[in-house]
Amino acid sequence: MRTAGKNRRRIPEFASESERSSFYRNEALHFLDFKMRTEAEIRTHLKEKQCPLETADEVLDFLKEYHYVDDARYSLLFIRQEQELHHRSRKDITNRLLSKGIDGSLISVAFDENGTDDETELEMARWHLQKKTRTETVSADKLMAFLERKGFSYRIIKAALLEVESSEEEWIDDTM
Repeated sequence: MRTAGKNRRRIPEFASESERSSFYRNEALHFLDFKMRTEAEIRTHLKEKQCPLETADEVLDFLKEYHYVDDARYSLLFIRQEQELHHRSRKDITNRLLSKGIDGSLISVAFDENGTDDETELEMARWHLQKKTRTETVSADKLMAFLERKGFSYRIIKAALLEVESSEEEWIDDTM
């Protein structure tokens, strides 16, 4: 018997190719039990488990056939989650998806399907600014740098800062 992976689970010796395929299919399904995964993540996991390349291809074909793995759907759901829960910029989300092995064209299509546009980006930037300025006064330069690190474009940052400045001026005028 061989061992593989971080948990050093024993890999049995296989009597047939179908046994090998079945074993690695179960490994992949177990890996998918916890959360959705990309094709690249599953391929990496199988490689860590010392799965031969042709068997990994068979397993991935099986997973795609039964829609256990769908990078296009994964991208769409990931974008929605990151925008709704974490208010991430398009650039930040794109970098995260690319690091998960998602193709750039699938990412673009997912953003289009999701309806992500400049207004959505501006809304995300506004949210971060409101959160940052809620408890303390921060200079415009620091706010700009903060939003740049979050992945927002200069155009979006400038528009969000102008909105914050004008809303502060309105608030000051109303209190006088």
